[in-house]
Amino acid sequence: MSNTLKTTALFALLVMILGIFISCTPANQGNGTEGEGTGNVDNSDQGDTGDQVEIPADTDKYIATMTTTFTTDDADMADIIAHMGESVTVVSTDGSAIKIHGESQVGMSSSENEYVYIDGIIYSYTRVNVDGKTASSYEKAAMSAEDSDALIKKAGPGASIGSGDFMTKERSKEGNITTYVCSNMSSASRDSLAGIFAKRFAGYNATVRLVSATYNLELIGDANKSSDLSCDFIVTMNGTDYSFTMNLKCEYEYTSEVSITAPENADKYEETSLEKIIG
Repeated sequence: MSNTLKTTALFALLVMILGIFISCTPANQGNGTEGEGTGNVDNSDQGDTGDQVEIPADTDKYIATMTTTFTTDDADMADIIAHMGESVTVVSTDGSAIKIHGESQVGMSSSENEYVYIDGIIYSYTRVNVDGKTASSYEKAAMSAEDSDALIKKAGPGASIGSGDFMTKERSKEGNITTYVCSNMSSASRDSLAGIFAKRFAGYNATVRLVSATYNLELIGDANKSSDLSCDFIVTMNGTDYSFTMNLKCEYEYTSEVSITAPENADKYEETSLEKIIG
């Protein structure tokens, strides 16, 4: 995995912990490539007769838009789910620098998070508005490729979910669009993702289990076109089990117009430790 993709995966971990869940590592650069691993993999080219869709000329520059929603059939869990809210996160990369901008709204409260990684520095901006009162923070820290590697390894496989995390993969192809339907997530990835997601419930003295997950992916040539990750969780609080589903949809746009620079007010960002930003 390239340094850019590793850093993107690390940012994915960061926003998972802070509440803006994303997974944006291209599938063929993640925890395995399509067709690898054990399980049911269909590598035939059946149906490869459809219309051709233009393949992006430059896949290093893209904008990925992720929408995360939560649903539950448990009335007692509904209030907690409501406080998670729906979030929209936009990830941009120009092949070396990365920018993540996320916003969420829960009732009368809103939050905005932005992270920019450029020239070995991570800039973190956070704004929270509660009942008309706003608080903001500006922080920055040095982050090397080695730092990124170490933090991703520490977090475990749940820090970056891709097709390689699933034991069963079904492949179909039409024109130059390839579709993968993945299920049967490996136990290591399932436990790791549940552990990361449990931070969202830290204030409830709860345990979190990931019961099942599915991952659908569309590629244009070798480039991501869209993905859909659905995870069914069980949360245990005070001896009672509650269930909810998280759905993450991602759409990719490849464009040469992406250009990322350090924040205009970079001098406003206070120097801090990487651990304080990443956690």
